[in-house]
Amino acid sequence: MRRCLTMLGLMLILLGTSGLTQTTAFGKEQAPPAPLAGAPKSAGAPSPAPAAPPPVFVPPPPKPSAPPPPVLQYVSPGVFEIGKCKITKAEGKVEFPASVNMKEGMLEYLLVGNTGKLHESLLRTDVEPYALQVALLLAGLEGTLSPLSVQGENRLPEGDGIEIMVHWKGPDKEKKVRIEELVLQGKEAVGEIPWVFTGSVVRDGIFAAQADKSIIALFHDPIALIDHRLSGGANDEAWSVNSLATPAVGTPMTVTITKKPAKAAQ
Repeated sequence: MRRCLTMLGLMLILLGTSGLTQTTAFGKEQAPPAPLAGAPKSAGAPSPAPAAPPPVFVPPPPKPSAPPPPVLQYVSPGVFEIGKCKITKAEGKVEFPASVNMKEGMLEYLLVGNTGKLHESLLRTDVEPYALQVALLLAGLEGTLSPLSVQGENRLPEGDGIEIMVHWKGPDKEKKVRIEELVLQGKEAVGEIPWVFTGSVVRDGIFAAQADKSIIALFHDPIALIDHRLSGGANDEAWSVNSLATPAVGTPMTVTITKKPAKAAQ
């Protein structure tokens, strides 16, 4: 009997290694051995999902760099240029190009940059406020040490007195007028405006006029480079375009800013 059991166990072992049903001496089924590496898979076995590729690091896009500072160029004795601004030191004068932006409507500014508050400005320019501020300083102008706190503050701005002229080519001749002749206060001609170079403010390390492109304000603004000493500057609804005196939108102009003598500025 013992010999028969031994022979039966040997036959079961031989059957197990041949890949047929494997049953132990105790009658329990046992899973077939795992296939060797590289062995062909059964046609009916599902293919495992491919492994996901490792994440690829994509660097963020670079931040736009600030424009390089304008270069001061020597033109002739006492005459310089910076960022399209021409400086004549002996005359305390700065000239630069602009164009008509509005022919009618309410105003808060007389001049802003091309990306400034164009919906409320008489003129526009591609001159950078930073370059104009440097030009005005080189022309001998000084701004205020006590700027306004907010736009529309009911306080008269301080700074060196200036005169602002604009000239352009008309249909028959070249015209040259004070810039305020293109403006109405209410429904009346405003007369001569006592302009002052205030200079702009620096906030959080940023030159505010360069960021906002505000240059000549009618509605008092500490960010603008130039303001005026009229009480109406605290009213944002006091100013409008003098349509009869202003040429067509897009008309090229030259703006001239000149320092007033100390006595005339008082």
